[in-house]
Amino acid sequence: MQLADCLVLPSYYETFGVVLIEALSSGIPFIATNCGGANDIHEDGLGYLISKGDRGKLREAMYHFIKGRANFSSEYIRSVAVQKYGRDSVTNRIMEIYDQMLKSSNK
Repeated sequence: MQLADCLVLPSYYETFGVVLIEALSSGIPFIATNCGGANDIHEDGLGYLISKGDRGKLREAMYHFIKGRANFSSEYIRSVAVQKYGRDSVTNRIMEIYDQMLKSSNK
């Protein structure tokens, strides 16, 4: 994957989309379908999100990617992945949830 320019994931259904996070952590943008996990992961500068089953939009997104590859920053993409899905970030969010649960159970 580290040699790829882009990850294309034209799924009809995804739960979380771990492979998208793996691509982002390598600084690789994605083209994915709006079918679950990709919806939560996508934001401007990380890639394209298209309607599932729309071959024309998939072709169009791939064309735009090829023509505009320079518009994507691998460093930015990786930094977003680390910030949102890195070990420290996930650990902190889990601890916040546990703290909230403990506070609410002590009332």
